[in-house]
Amino acid sequence: MMTHTLFDTALESIEDAGPDLRNGLTNHAPMAIEALCALGREDAVMPWLEHYRAGMLPWPSAQEPIDPHNWRAALGQIERVSDWRAFFVNELQTAPWRAVLNRWVERLTPAICASATHGVIRVAHAVRALSLDETPMRVAELAAGLGYWAACYQELPTDLSVRKCR
Repeated sequence: MMTHTLFDTALESIEDAGPDLRNGLTNHAPMAIEALCALGREDAVMPWLEHYRAGMLPWPSAQEPIDPHNWRAALGQIERVSDWRAFFVNELQTAPWRAVLNRWVERLTPAICASATHGVIRVAHAVRALSLDETPMRVAELAAGLGYWAACYQELPTDLSVRKCR
């Protein structure tokens, strides 16, 4: 049975945790706690999170706001991940989350594989939770997921001259 009553509490407890871990890997906490909730294992969320949180790093400092008219120039700049998160927080304050999601999934899909698909996976977990209940923490998690996807943006090569597999 899918329940998410603890999801917002768990997200709130790690809202200062950025997308990276001390060991150089990606922070999986938001995705893992949502998956545990979806699997009906809310009992496992906080014990797992208490162990995992030791490796978390804070969000890096913001550098400069993303220009809404020239956003493409900032795609793929991981050092601006906090700028991207702030950009999406603003987007989600001015439009319904489904409208923002529809607009940006189309824009970000060419880089769906970037960063081992973590951006799109994080967005998907946020959307599943939002589809059950729209809360400020879930909207903030969607902003973080979209921000990470945009900051990690990297398209795969599309050189058609490369020999295709048979």
